[in-house]
Amino acid sequence: MSVPIPTNTEGAIPRLWKVKHIMDKLSSSALFSVTRGAVWVTSCLFSVGIFQKFWNHIHGKFTCVISNIPGPEGTLTFASKQIKSVIYWVPQLHNMAVGISFLSYGQSIRMAAVAERSVLPNPELTRDFIVQMDKLSELLAQAEEYQENI
Repeated sequence: MSVPIPTNTEGAIPRLWKVKHIMDKLSSSALFSVTRGAVWVTSCLFSVGIFQKFWNHIHGKFTCVISNIPGPEGTLTFASKQIKSVIYWVPQLHNMAVGISFLSYGQSIRMAAVAERSVLPNPELTRDFIVQMDKLSELLAQAEEYQENI
């Protein structure tokens, strides 16, 4: 499934809303439901070995997987200790070049990137993400303040 990235949308805030619109549309699409259903049906019908071979064949056609998991809004505890942060990496699929995962937890968002060095030789991608998130946060705060003053 190919998902367009709105790189031609001018401005960070309009681009953010465009991405949200695309993701909302995708997650409520029939294709999304059919794909999830196909995974479930094949997991019921096939042995583990055949299931893995089948999906490895499908995943072998992927270039990049981007995963966004909304975590709990509040903080969690483990053995009476507060968990300060959580991170995960998208599972590396067979011959996948790039995997990027986002996880929100409490009041923060974490990004993890895994890539073949030949495809993404610059691991500074995550630093660029932090800079862009800071800029976006400032813009959203200014927009919210502007809305309150109207």
